[in-house]
Amino acid sequence: MTDDAARDLRRFMKTHRIFVKAYSAGNPYPTAHEARFEHIVQLGRYRLSSYIASIDIRSENEPWKFQTKARVRWLSKRASELKDQRRNESGWRLHLENHVLHRLLVEVTW
Repeated sequence: MTDDAARDLRRFMKTHRIFVKAYSAGNPYPTAHEARFEHIVQLGRYRLSSYIASIDIRSENEPWKFQTKARVRWLSKRASELKDQRRNESGWRLHLENHVLHRLLVEVTW
């Protein structure tokens, strides 16, 4: 992000009274949502480079698992391109949503 863009973002946040609240030991997550926030933090630490599609007895019925890493790389690259184009929400959703939801739309073997 350029210095001008960062300054514009800070100005926008100040104008619209948007504050980022960082959570720490002195400022814990809301108790009712603590487990969810911890799961989000754990997911944030997960790295694609450490992902391995394990081979097991279900592999024959779940061939999509072997494509996961390539799909994630493609989605990440595409999302970055859309971000660089400064697309609004409807723009990036139009270009990514079907790809993200693809696994939910195809037939799943039970």
